[in-house]
Amino acid sequence: MASKLESFIPELLEVITGDLDSSDLARLLTCSKSFQQRLEPILYGSKDLSNRAMHWACLNGNLSTIHRAIAYGAFINAIETPHVMKGNPKPVKVLPLYLAARRSHADAFKLLLELGARVDDSDVDIRQLNDLMKCLCTSANFPLLAAFLKAGLDSQVRTRQCSEVAWPLIPAIRSGASLDIVRLLLDKGANPNQLQFCQGIITMSPLSSAIMANSVPLFNLLLESGAKIDGTDFRAVTRRALHIPIFAAAQAMARHAHGRQMMQLCLDNGANINRRATSMFNSNKYISRDTTPVLIYLDSIEK
Repeated sequence: MASKLESFIPELLEVITGDLDSSDLARLLTCSKSFQQRLEPILYGSKDLSNRAMHWACLNGNLSTIHRAIAYGAFINAIETPHVMKGNPKPVKVLPLYLAARRSHADAFKLLLELGARVDDSDVDIRQLNDLMKCLCTSANFPLLAAFLKAGLDSQVRTRQCSEVAWPLIPAIRSGASLDIVRLLLDKGANPNQLQFCQGIITMSPLSSAIMANSVPLFNLLLESGAKIDGTDFRAVTRRALHIPIFAAAQAMARHAHGRQMMQLCLDNGANINRRATSMFNSNKYISRDTTPVLIYLDSIEK
């Protein structure tokens, strides 16, 4: 027997449900097939409503709602939101893949990939791509990063002329990426000699990151992939020039038990123990000075 609420005339049911938010309506339509038939058009019946449902479903990892929203016409590549950016009257567009990655909803993320979600919408702010890749380079999201790369979406990021974002090698290593993840990034074109700012003004290289992570397998993989054991000349705005592997090993040796092993690896692979580098640091004004691994070691000893 139908409930009293189910037997209400459409106009009265519309008044009752008019004060419910999207999540309450979604719960209500799961109560019976009758509710589903009568309430789905209210919940998904316009482009704006279906996009709002898609936004909610991606943030909450609700697979059935993702399917329903798309069936009613929700965009799978980029959803318009009612928000606007300062100086830009257009509605902000958000990537459903980014919404799912933010909450580490692996099933929702992989479903979106299976349904053909893309990230190359020209109206999506480039900073959102950067945020997406940062989300994917956390330990909880490494399976999502692998799925993203295997789906070939890295090429879409490159299309937006955002190569620094497309190859998040250093953040992945620093977050504890496995050998398979790092190998996949390298196979997809990551530069084993890429330099990147980390923690403000500290510049790192992939090989230096592997040393800091005390990972011999990663160290060897990067060398096999073309990483330079003597690093890349770069005037680092820091006191220690840690982008050069032997300088990173010198700091590690001063602070951690594994540092000696990483230093020996550098030397065994031809690193110059007397390597000199120019570094800069800010002491009211930028001061330039030459440094060596020995000086880095002494400077890194914890007082």
